[in-house]
Amino acid sequence: STVLGAAGPRAGDLPQFSGRPGSISGLDIDVVDMSSALTPNSKTFTVVSNTTADTYFVGSVTTAVTTVRPVFSGTTKLVANLTRQDGRFLPGDVLEYTIAAQNNGNDSGTRVTVTDVLPANVAFVSGSINVLTGPNMGTKSNQAGDDQGEYVAATRTITVRLGTGADATTGGTLAMGASSSFRFQVTINSGATGTVSNQAMISALGQTAATQGSNTPVVWPTGNGQQPGQPTVITITTCASNTDCAPPAPFCDTAAVPPQCICRNNADCPGTRLCNPLTMQCVECLPLETTNCNPDTVGGACLLNLMCGCLTSADCNGRTCDLTTGMCAAISTDLSLALTRAPTGMMVAPGTALTYQLVITNKGTAAVSGAQLATSLLPATAVTWMCTSSGGAQCPAASGTGALLTLPAIPGGGALLFTYSTAASSDPASSAIDFTATITPPRGFQDTNPIDNTVTDSVLVGLLPGGPDLTVTVDEEKSPSDSSVAYTINVTDNGPGPAPGATVTYQVPANATVDVLGGDGWSCVLQGTEVICTRTAPIEQGQTVMIKLVTHATGDQSSVPLQVTVAATDPAGNALTDPNPADNQVDRVTDLERFRILGGGLSCTFSPGAGPLGGAAGAGLWLIALMALALLRRRARG
Repeated sequence: STVLGAAGPRAGDLPQFSGRPGSISGLDIDVVDMSSALTPNSKTFTVVSNTTADTYFVGSVTTAVTTVRPVFSGTTKLVANLTRQDGRFLPGDVLEYTIAAQNNGNDSGTRVTVTDVLPANVAFVSGSINVLTGPNMGTKSNQAGDDQGEYVAATRTITVRLGTGADATTGGTLAMGASSSFRFQVTINSGATGTVSNQAMISALGQTAATQGSNTPVVWPTGNGQQPGQPTVITITTCASNTDCAPPAPFCDTAAVPPQCICRNNADCPGTRLCNPLTMQCVECLPLETTNCNPDTVGGACLLNLMCGCLTSADCNGRTCDLTTGMCAAISTDLSLALTRAPTGMMVAPGTALTYQLVITNKGTAAVSGAQLATSLLPATAVTWMCTSSGGAQCPAASGTGALLTLPAIPGGGALLFTYSTAASSDPASSAIDFTATITPPRGFQDTNPIDNTVTDSVLVGLLPGGPDLTVTVDEEKSPSDSSVAYTINVTDNGPGPAPGATVTYQVPANATVDVLGGDGWSCVLQGTEVICTRTAPIEQGQTVMIKLVTHATGDQSSVPLQVTVAATDPAGNALTDPNPADNQVDRVTDLERFRILGGGLSCTFSPGAGPLGGAAGAGLWLIALMALALLRRRARG
């Protein structure tokens, strides 16, 4: 055995062999540097092994390819209103955008270039491009061909070339960890309404990739400072109708010139916020109205910016007021995130439906209201979410599509479960999907364990290795005494060959609970609204293995949906391609057995105390008769 040409066994290995030919009987492991055999854009490689005067079999070939590239996914784009600082955006206001980029990768980025196509409701301010930090600082002209920046009016595109060596045509180099930033200004057009959404793109070519002959740069979208990869959005305060107005000022005053988004009274403001009679904007507090200001959190006083805080320690209910921040000493909390994905594994096939389950838990003792949850899915695709709660926590809504949420109260020990649904690209070319979620405590709180405030997941999308044909069927047995049904999930390997592993997913219906009984060779867990069973032993060709569970309807429904899927996996849990995917799922409805006195066209009534069968005795006779009818009807159906 060898490692990069040297004898494989190292000091401390037991048993200790020399590594020379014949020293390890029956086993030979070699690690070989194959860098020279791989070129950029390679999709395949050939391994040839040979020997003389020996007979052997290749047990496995494993590759490890290190990706070396620059990364600019953390580039941000922030906006400031230079005309007013009261939170409004009106036609004629001058906005200043600042774009900051840093290379967080493991290779230098060359040809670093930022392009920004301006939206239609703003106009570029001539001469406002200014590189603030990094190489080539200073103001840039509008014209192309004379420096590192320009604005092309025909396409409404701003282009700035960043980095060392950037010139009038080509972007420069930003080494690992290096950064640069620039700003420019626009004016909101007269008569503009609605929102201004703006996002720039930064591109770079890795220095290593360039030396290997690659000429295709990688492109990253800018983030808004809170959500990576999401556009920077402001809402123009002028409006044509209420639909043009955002929550801080939800009413369109069409009598104003120009029409403006305002609040008329406190009832127009979301939650407990107050309508400022001077600016007609919703605010957290007013000088004489401090009911929203809690001395047990940020402070009981209303500050000059109309946000709650403290002026002295007397506003903090026994804690110290930090005069620098204007807030009481922070309250300790521990907000925790946990993320799972189905299907599991490092790779999924193109078009695969993906489900992410994000659990937010308050591990502290104090209730937390107003925490910010930010999620990002790159590349951006359509994502919907559903929310359920436990332990007294409150969901912001039962479902939605927003990527930035303000969470209502989560008491100590409470939890929220967000289920995100999306799908991998149907493009067979290899790609990756990155999911990131971050929870930020509200003002006045400090997380004592911030390491679990961010969770990430990355999965590759590509053509999967072939696996056997797995079939899933489900037998059901309805309870005659309650609204439950016992399911037996049968998984059969139709070949060719064994399935090294398998994953079965059962969707728990709404208004139902489930008892997971499992099965031999399976490890089952309940994760949110799914039961996920992972095979702990191979399934041989021709073998059928079972999983049992019991579902209990907790509402008054007469049926429950049955949704079960199966996927073959390799020993590491990565999905394999099924040659016959049509039989990988069961999707039907189970009608529940319920005892009903009324139904099937038969209705019976009795009136206690009336007629010869009145009173308690008459009621008992009627009940016996109805039970007999029910038994006869059950036997007739059987």
